[in-house]
Amino acid sequence: MEQTKKKANKFAIGLLFIVSIAFGFVQERVKVNINFILEKSSTIPNFYTLSSEDREQALSNLKQKGNFDYYYSHESISFLYTLSQPSLNKLKWIVTAASVLFFFLINYFILKLFNATATHFQIFKILTGTILILAIFSQLLGTLLNLSKDFYPITRGLMGILQSSISVIILILAFKFIGNGDEKSNT
Repeated sequence: MEQTKKKANKFAIGLLFIVSIAFGFVQERVKVNINFILEKSSTIPNFYTLSSEDREQALSNLKQKGNFDYYYSHESISFLYTLSQPSLNKLKWIVTAASVLFFFLINYFILKLFNATATHFQIFKILTGTILILAIFSQLLGTLLNLSKDFYPITRGLMGILQSSISVIILILAFKFIGNGDEKSNT
């Protein structure tokens, strides 16, 4: 019975990691496309007055020029070209918030499957909250100092941690190998 439960846990953990990786690629593709449209549209006069097909065509020419760059290599998502600039900005934040929530839940369940203690969950919540507060502070500081472009990589890096399973992997390793002394690695 115990062996079956361990196998089920390993399967569930593996499945959660696969789902998180797949979701990560999808949300990254959406956000890279949104960022590409927002950034490159500013170089085309009256871009948002064009039809969605003309918008996509105008930017596809830019993608062809930079086809070896990660930023340019994603296939276009046609739906995004139907949106206005404010809608794209909102969608970017919605996708980010949904991704943070998704990964928080995935990471929470991964900790559960590793039989984390209440203290471990508390550390996870504190770490997640601290990273989120630092990201928000970075974004606000960049905006207030009119240095958004300088602070964006910091904010993006911090948000990237929250939109992955990096933190939970590090925590599990810490709990198992440098924990409080009463846990032994049994892998």
